[in-house]
Formats: sequence, structure tokens, C-alpha cells
Amino acid sequence: MFLYLFFATSKDVTIGPTAVVSQLVGQVYTQYGQGIDPVIFATSTAIIAGFIELAIGLLNLGILVDFISTPVIAGFTSGAGITIIVQQTPSLLGIRGIDTNQAAFNVLIEVFKNLGITTIDATLGFSTVVFLLLWIYGSRALVKRGHQWAVLFGQAGNFVALVLFTLVSYLVNSSKPNTFRVVGFIPSGLNYIKAPSFDNIGKVFSAAGVIVLVSIMEHIAVTKSFGRVNGYNVDPNQEIIALGLTNFLGSFFGGFAATGSFSRSAVKSRSGVKTPAAGIFTATIVLISIFLLTNVFQHIPNAALSGVIIVAITDLISRPDVVKNLWNTSFTDFLSFWIGAIVTIFTSIETGIYAAVGFTAVVLLYNIARPKIQVLGKNQNVWKPVQDLNKYESVPGVAVFRIEESITYPNAHYFNETVKEWVASKTKKQHQEEREKLWCEFEKPITRDFHDAWLTQDKPALRAVIFDFSSVNHIDSSGVQALVDIKRDLDLHTSKPLPVLFANVKHDLIPILKEYQKLVRPNYEVTPMVNQPKAYNPALEEAIEAAAEQHVLSNIFFDSIDDAIAHIELASNDSLSQVNTQVS
Repeated sequence: MFLYLFFATSKDVTIGPTAVVSQLVGQVYTQYGQGIDPVIFATSTAIIAGFIELAIGLLNLGILVDFISTPVIAGFTSGAGITIIVQQTPSLLGIRGIDTNQAAFNVLIEVFKNLGITTIDATLGFSTVVFLLLWIYGSRALVKRGHQWAVLFGQAGNFVALVLFTLVSYLVNSSKPNTFRVVGFIPSGLNYIKAPSFDNIGKVFSAAGVIVLVSIMEHIAVTKSFGRVNGYNVDPNQEIIALGLTNFLGSFFGGFAATGSFSRSAVKSRSGVKTPAAGIFTATIVLISIFLLTNVFQHIPNAALSGVIIVAITDLISRPDVVKNLWNTSFTDFLSFWIGAIVTIFTSIETGIYAAVGFTAVVLLYNIARPKIQVLGKNQNVWKPVQDLNKYESVPGVAVFRIEESITYPNAHYFNETVKEWVASKTKKQHQEEREKLWCEFEKPITRDFHDAWLTQDKPALRAVIFDFSSVNHIDSSGVQALVDIKRDLDLHTSKPLPVLFANVKHDLIPILKEYQKLVRPNYEVTPMVNQPKAYNPALEEAIEAAAEQHVLSNIFFDSIDDAIAHIELASNDSLSQVNTQVS
């Protein structure tokens, strides 16, 4: 806590052990820590996690957190919350002998099998839950009636419950020893001040990876949430550095992996703190408790402690209206939420995170590889996708396309094929010189084959293609090659050089598209081309189109689609007058 406040950019966040990270440390210890002392394992994972977090922050890699969506965080957090509640249930009921480190559904099955051996501890456990729920909802009712003092009153519920039921447990156990199970002996002071062990570095390093991922995700989610609520911005990289320093140096004092806490940060925020220096008071109280109050803590009943944890953890579980909002907004977000939650409940937090993050990564890559490529029509002077319009205007022979994504190697081939298939199915294939068939071509025309599409004569001839690049932010070399391939195949389709124009091009893309201009020049061959068309020698009746093409190619960039179309029409009219003059 002392370390965090000197490097933090959030005034509200309290850093320390949290339910999710603590549960995760327990799970990875079960998986990787066989034969290692639990304290040594915990401190070793903390120092390695802190080192990795420091490296991420210092290298400004906090941007990687942006690739983990909010629904994923909400899903695994909800799943972890449910898992913790289920794993606290045996202690709440006083049932012994259940391995709570296994998957939540297995723990729940074991609880139902052992309901017959529930002990008197359950009375304290359920009493604690009921007491806290009445306290919480009672304080909220007072706040709604305008009693603002009830805000802090409500936050004191956990403290009052533990004091009350610890007193009950102490009095009962004094007269009848061992009636209620209690926490037991807790060593006072800082007894683990020493360097963490690296004897089992391989096992510890394997466990530290997922701890780093979860702690960063939870911490950034907490800091951003309270930043939005209280009107300030946080620096993710600086927060990760602060988190890394806390975990790295904290491990020398017996600490294990820490991160930002939702519940403790909420109390701090509602208390009206103004700067991160408020952490000094929090840390001081914790130190006093460690040195002076451990003899009191050992009398806390396990069932009451489980009741407090269960009620507190309910805040981690997303409310139904949040899940409904995901359904109404995006089905993939809704699905990623449930993947994170369900896989966490039925396996582990680690697997749940990997499954949800993996799913969203696949969705992200699919959206990049298969972007929307829309044909546009004009409606009320606005160019819109034709599938959204009942009536629209179009310029005969001019196809207008808009791609809703940057043109890069994952989608370059798809972009190429989509444009060519639309042109082949919607426009007339014009005369082409006889050529030798390739070995892979069928004897009969195939509709979906671009070069041999069977097109009826009532379809319009293609005069020009316009690409609206208003949504294109980047083009890589594969994208440029896709544009070159489209241009050359369209020339084959129309049996003449076809104008391909670009509208709404961002300024930094113009140098890239000028490279495209060089590559589509006559006799410029950037890659080996099968069936390269011969030099075009138009007849007199085709001179208008040829002259128009030469004029159009002098400028291919326009501020709008309408400007590009006007340029095509002007070029055609100018070329007609030039040809008439030459003929006469």
C-alpha cells in the first residue's frame, strides 16, 4: 500500500489481496505447487509477477490490455465470484472434508451429498448473511430518504457483523469449548521478511503468467471504473508499473500477488478521498492490526467469515440488466461473457480466462478477415448501402464500393474476390480476344468464375469502379497487390483499361495508392501474371472510352463519390469532342 500510493494515478484504488487473485493463487498452487511450501510458493509468484508487470509497464505495453474486452472481464469475474461463493459454502455450513480447490460444480455436488452432516456453525453462517443483507438494504433505504450519513453506515456492516458474531462465538466457546470452529492462531508482526526463494523457478514461472494476466485485468478495470465515476483519467502503463513495484517489493515482506480491490476502493471513494495519499492511513491501520489485534482475529468464527465473504462477493457478479444489455448490443459480447463465466465455474479461473480471451481473439480476427464490403447507391443526395434502401439512384455502368475496414493481408484476398464476383454477376462481359484455355478451366462457363462468367446482354457494361475509402485507415503491401489484381482483372472483364477511382481517401494513404498507380501502368509487371493481356489497340468506335480512360487516370483521388462521378462524365464529354475533331 505504501509503495502503490507513490506511483499511482488513481486516488480511489486500494491495492492488496483480492478474492479473485487469492482464489487463483490457490488454484495454481494445487496445479503447480506440489511439494512446495505454500508461503514460499505465494511469495515467489508475487516477485515474478511483479517483475513481469514492471517490464510491461516500462515498455509501455499497457495497450495490450485493450485487447481484452469488458465482457470478458465481466464474464470471468462473475464466474470467479460464483466459484468463490460455492467454495465458501462448506465453511458456511460447517461441513468438513470437502476439497474446495476443485471446480465449483464439483464442490456444489459434494455439498449436496453432505448436507446431512451440517453442524451448528451453519446458524452463525446464515445469521451473518441475513444480518448483512438487512444492514445493506436498510442503509440503502435510508439513503433514498435523504439520510446521507447512511452511506458510511452501510459500509460499516462487515465490521459490525464480525465484531458481533466473534463476540457470540467467543462467549459460547468459553462455556462450551469447540462449539464453533474459529480461524485459530495468527502470528503477529512481519515474520516473513526475507528474499523469496527461487528453488522451484520453473513451476513458479508457469503459475505466474496467469496471475499477471488476471491481476492486470482486474486492476485496470478497477482504476478505469473509478476514474470514470469521479471524472479523472488514469495512465494504464503507470498503474501497471505501480502494481509491479508493489508485488515485487511486497514479496520480500511475505506478501503475495496483489491488485486493485473493487470493494475496498468503493469504500475509499465514498469516503471522499482527494489524493492517493489516503493510502497512508489505510496502510497504517493494517500495520497496527497486524501487530496488536491478531489475538482478537483468532476468535473469528469460520462460518461468520464465510458469510461476510459471500455477501461481499455478490458485488462481483454482473447484474441481469448488464447481461441483457450485452444481448441487445452485441451477440458476440454476450457469448464471450457466458464463455468466461461458464468455463470458469466448470473448470478454473485460468481456463475461463483463456477460453474467453481466445474466443474474442477469434471474433476480432474474423471481423478483420471478413469485413463488410458494400455496394452504394444514392438516396436523397447521400450514398448508402443498397441493401438498406428501397429506392436509390445509380450511375449506369459505374459501380461504387465501400469497405468497412483497413485493407491488409488477412482480408486482401476476400476483398479482391468479393469485388470481382459482384462485377461478374451484375455487369456485361465485353468482347475479349481469343486466348488459349488454362488447364484448370472448365469447358463450360461457371457463373462464379470471374473470367468465364456467363453474362446476358441486358446487363450494363462496366464503365468505371469507385472505391469509397472513408473507413480505410491502413493499406499494407497485400492490400496494394489486391487493388492491382482487381484493376487487371477488371481490364480483362471489360477488354479495355477501366477507370478505378478512389473517394474520401485519408491523406496518409495517398502515397501508398500512388505506388498502386505505378504498378498498374501499362507494361509494368510487379508479379508474374498468367495470361497477361496484349497491348490494347482500340477501334475507332472505342476511341471515346480509351481517351476517357487516359484522362481519368491523370487523377484518381477525389474528396467525394460525386466528385469522382463528375470527373468520369466530364472525361467522357471532353474525349468525345476530341475524337470528333480528329475525325473531321
